[in-house]
Amino acid sequence: MPNRILREGIITSEPVNRLSWPAEVFYRRLHSIVDDYGRYYGNLELLRAGLYPLKLDSVSSADVGKWLSECEAGGLVSVYDVEQRKFLAVIKFGQHIRAKCSKFPDPPDLDEVKCTCIADEAHMRPNANAETETETKANAQTIAQARARAHSSREGGKSGVDFESLPGIRKRKVGKA
Repeated sequence: MPNRILREGIITSEPVNRLSWPAEVFYRRLHSIVDDYGRYYGNLELLRAGLYPLKLDSVSSADVGKWLSECEAGGLVSVYDVEQRKFLAVIKFGQHIRAKCSKFPDPPDLDEVKCTCIADEAHMRPNANAETETETKANAQTIAQARARAHSSREGGKSGVDFESLPGIRKRKVGKA
């Protein structure tokens, strides 16, 4: 299950506040199971099982269908078919994405269903601060070249290499403080 941030704007959203109480709970729970693109299965049984796993005896598929229709009529969700299977997309989902692509097929008209994410933030991706293998090799090669130049040109204690300009190299104090 993905991590989600529900923004405070959901509280003052007029379309959300026009929903019945159970439909609003359905809509808020829906945010917990959709993928990073705001998409999920549109099959009522899968929705019921995904949204109400501990309430299967008290929530029917008919209830889920009624609340889904209410969200769709309110312009909050779009239901679409791909290859005879139903899917849904939360309109204006607006989450920061981590996934490169959705787990579910695109809606037929992406302009109408504005479910694309607002950003592909680097800090949201796993290991965003880690160097890539190419960067690591390039940095190691640059440092090795600088060391070789420094070793070969040691005259009068001056290496002629500007180590501060090398990636990952910081000036340190030598001797007693």
